[in-house]
Amino acid sequence: MIYRSALFFLLFCLSLNSALGNEAIKFQYEKKDYGPTLMLASGLVGRLNVPVAELEGAKIIPGAGITVMFPDRSYFSLEILTSEDFGYKGVDIRSWPLYLFGIKESGPEPESYISELKKSKKFVIDLDISPEEVRIFDTSSGTGYWAFGKKKSFIVLVDKDKSDQILVIKTESISGERIERLIINGVI
Repeated sequence: MIYRSALFFLLFCLSLNSALGNEAIKFQYEKKDYGPTLMLASGLVGRLNVPVAELEGAKIIPGAGITVMFPDRSYFSLEILTSEDFGYKGVDIRSWPLYLFGIKESGPEPESYISELKKSKKFVIDLDISPEEVRIFDTSSGTGYWAFGKKKSFIVLVDKDKSDQILVIKTESISGERIERLIINGVI
């Protein structure tokens, strides 16, 4: 009987932890002055002001987007994605991070769009990023969503005036504090 009670308690704790892991936390960041900045731009919504001091020794690699690689092999990348890239031309993809991060379960978008994002959540966010938390924050032109994991992070920025483009930022081996200096401060 004690074994069964302990098992039920463990299952309850695991389900509670799982449920809490899906909640997003609203954050309010305060803009700080880190000195001169370099603007990295990708598409119409992909503007990021990075402190020049943070870029010492970094290589900026253009491609489908922009990748900034640091000497310690940590990096972040910026890439603009459009509704057309997803095969859903005309769909307001500002909802993309809501489904990808598990903040929203349903809406007016096509069911196939929502279903694809829920599958991506499982593999990209839950398994690859394994976020400790998901943060939502205001940017200078819209809203940011940040799935923060121990080794990797996934940030999506949406513009309040641009419904067909989002900016996706991926990081690897960069601490949360450094992400706040490098990326978050450059978009708020």
